[in-house]
This record gives sequence, structure tokens and C-alpha cells, in this order.
Amino acid sequence: MSDQPAVTPAHRYERAPGGIGPDDSLRRLAAWVPAGSTVLELGPASGYFTRELRETLGCTVDAVELDPAMAEQARPYCRRLVLGDLAQLDLAQALDGARYQVIVAADVLEHVVHAEPVLEQLKTLLVPGGMLLVSVPNVAYAGLVAALLE
Repeated sequence: MSDQPAVTPAHRYERAPGGIGPDDSLRRLAAWVPAGSTVLELGPASGYFTRELRETLGCTVDAVELDPAMAEQARPYCRRLVLGDLAQLDLAQALDGARYQVIVAADVLEHVVHAEPVLEQLKTLLVPGGMLLVSVPNVAYAGLVAALLE
């Protein structure tokens, strides 16, 4: 039996071809990230935002991803990629004590049953004056409601 967590299709996210649009929530998050920052991205999926951070903003990006197939797609844009479940990981240990100017959790924390311990860990990974950027889906969006009902 594998010690990797099972990943259901509901955990997989991908942006439409063409990447991140001008009205995309990730575009709004990117506006907060200073060019050249050291960034930790939680749940990069296939790396569509990771690539934006690296190639457009010149950031150094580490990431934590649950899905092994998605992680392999994101890996080329990461300095370091940790495969694991945020609810189970000791992040400081998994990331070898690295500290970050920016931590991005875009549409990720709603998948963690108890997000508070994860958030507590994130505080220790930020440099003084660092930023934690969080987004959660709009539950009034019909597409999300349909996915939840499915």
C-alpha cells in the first residue's frame, strides 16, 4: 500500500488554455507579490501560477502539492517541490527550515479539514514583514455549487 494520500478528481484544478486571465483571482494575487520574491505556493496543481511567478515576476518558488501527477507538471517551475498532504506535513521540516517573503494559498485551505494548524505553521515560515496571500472560492458561483453537489 502506498503512503501517498489518495487524490480524487475533485482535488485536481487546471486553468483554461491561455493561463491566467486579466480578471482571474490569481492575477489579483500576483499583483501583491513583489518581483524577485522567495515564494512558497501551497497546492500549485499543474504549476500554472508557479510558472507565472517564476517567469513573469522572477520569483524563486517552492511548492507543496498533494497530487503526484500534478506535482510532476509543476516541478519544472519550482526550486523545491514537496509531495504531501498539508494536514499531515511538518512544513518546517519538509522545507528544511526555509523562510519565505510570500506564501500563497490560492483555493487550497478549504480542502483542509482543520486549517488552523496549517496556518499556525505558515506563520513560522514567513520572514519578518512577509505576506500570506489566501484566496477561497466564491461559494455563490454556480460552477462551484454544481461541483460540490456532484
